[in-house]
Amino acid sequence: INYIFKKVEDNNNENNNNNNKEIVLEEEREVEEEELEEEEEKVELKEIKIGDRMRMKKNLKLNKPFRTYEVIKCNNINVTQLPNCFQVFKQLKELRIIQSSLESIPNTVFDVITLTKIDFSNNNIKSIPSSINQLTRLNFLYFRQNLLESIPSTISTLKYSLNEISFRKNKIKNLPEGICDLKKCAIFTFSDNELTSIPVSIGNLTYCTQLSFSNNKISIIPDSISNLKRLRELSLSKNNIKYLPDSLNNLHNCLKLSISHNHLGSLDSLDPKKLSNLRILNIEYNRFQQYQNTLSSFKTLTRLTISNLKIVGKNMFINSMPKSCNISFL
Repeated sequence: INYIFKKVEDNNNENNNNNNKEIVLEEEREVEEEELEEEEEKVELKEIKIGDRMRMKKNLKLNKPFRTYEVIKCNNINVTQLPNCFQVFKQLKELRIIQSSLESIPNTVFDVITLTKIDFSNNNIKSIPSSINQLTRLNFLYFRQNLLESIPSTISTLKYSLNEISFRKNKIKNLPEGICDLKKCAIFTFSDNELTSIPVSIGNLTYCTQLSFSNNKISIIPDSISNLKRLRELSLSKNNIKYLPDSLNNLHNCLKLSISHNHLGSLDSLDPKKLSNLRILNIEYNRFQQYQNTLSSFKTLTRLTISNLKIVGKNMFINSMPKSCNISFL
């Protein structure tokens, strides 16, 4: 092993009894294995960080103390594959390997049933093994900005554990059946993909508070979205949506609605009385031919973003809006 482990003490922490030490992995010189084992016995290791632009050896061997890690964080490491040795981490809870060159995930990652958080954002990963269903304690799953084209259907097995998922900036064209069985999921992000539709079963996400399908190729919003009574933020910008269904009016707790960059010609289907908690509304770059009279009835709006239409009636429209509303014309 070409690394030496150094313990990092927190000088601002008055509690000297804290055994959860953080160590930083630095590439320095060749160290004999006997010396390294001696150093390992001095401290119970809980977290490891691998610094920027460092190289991780594929044949990295982990001795007994290393197996007590609860958190592994790697940033900007120059590897396309990870060592297939994750089964030794018996207490690992968080695995975060971001902004690297990873192309695949070793199967042993999914043998670590103690994991509660996985973040493989900003890599080149093309697929997720179906064995992800073994991580029954997983709460947070992030695969932002990869090369994924699909998601394994086995993810539905995690319906009682997953609280937040993000697959933003991938190449996903279809969502698997059962993805909406993740009933405990509060944050559901699939923006910046190649989706052409929202699953009809989207209404099963009854715990969802944030839902994002922006920057896809979606044309229809399913009526079942009305079941999302807890929803506070809905982002459908940059799609091909031509009309808004009446079912949106059942989102009584919605605070933020973003429907910009679509093909909307009217907002008449929105009912300000039912959307009485709406604070932020973005409707810029649609196909409105005139300022929408409906908007003046949204008395709770604090921010409105709208295209600067070159038609008569702009000043009248501004005067009709609540004085507390900040209007941006783009």
